[in-house]
Amino acid sequence: MGQKSILGDVLLPGMVNLMKKLAVMSDREYGEALAGIKWVVLGSKPVSEIGYGAWKDSERAQLVEDLEYCIKMSGEQIFGFIMERKPGRWSWGFYLFPWALDALLFLREPQPRIRGRHYHWVEGLLFGYGAGAIQEFNLRAGSTLPACLHDRSGIVEILPLPPSAAEGYDKCCTGNSPSLEPAL
Repeated sequence: MGQKSILGDVLLPGMVNLMKKLAVMSDREYGEALAGIKWVVLGSKPVSEIGYGAWKDSERAQLVEDLEYCIKMSGEQIFGFIMERKPGRWSWGFYLFPWALDALLFLREPQPRIRGRHYHWVEGLLFGYGAGAIQEFNLRAGSTLPACLHDRSGIVEILPLPPSAAEGYDKCCTGNSPSLEPAL
């Protein structure tokens, strides 16, 4: 008779058991990891943060192996990450482009440069939420534009130039900074 799989099924000669016993991830987390990988690869999320928990150093090394296994089984060219969120508490997930991980690190700084209502919509975009979902979250959280920043004339917003924007616009759009246009 053939070898038994971890599910107890008998493997016939020549069959390969693709499922391995994961060291620290649950079966549910494995499924969520594969779904998160697909979300990132298909372009609907720049970053997919899947899990969060407390791991010892030895368990964290096993989590790296589990994440590598998930990536291998997905067949995708993608990267995983494990990020300390609090002392001894770690989150993990996947990303495709380096800027996405940079953006996540930027938002997770101890003293983030983006705060309050801005933090939530930037984080929403990074995790792939649509504009409507971000607006719904902002309404539930009580976020609105402060009245002092704009004037409403019917259904048209009239927005004054923020104090620092004029200087930034001049640098960006008048040739005083490197162009984002491709060289010809």
